[in-house]
Amino acid sequence: IGPRQRDILSWSELVTVFSIFLPRQFSWEEVAATVVFKLC
Repeated sequence: IGPRQRDILSWSELVTVFSIFLPRQFSWEEVAATVVFKLC
């Protein structure tokens, strides 16, 4: 299990924190695009 999977786990944790603490304004599409950008 390489560092990339760890990145994915940390990103899912970040998304969870965002969904809890940020206003509902943000779109999941933006979050997904950010994650894809980070992984690519």
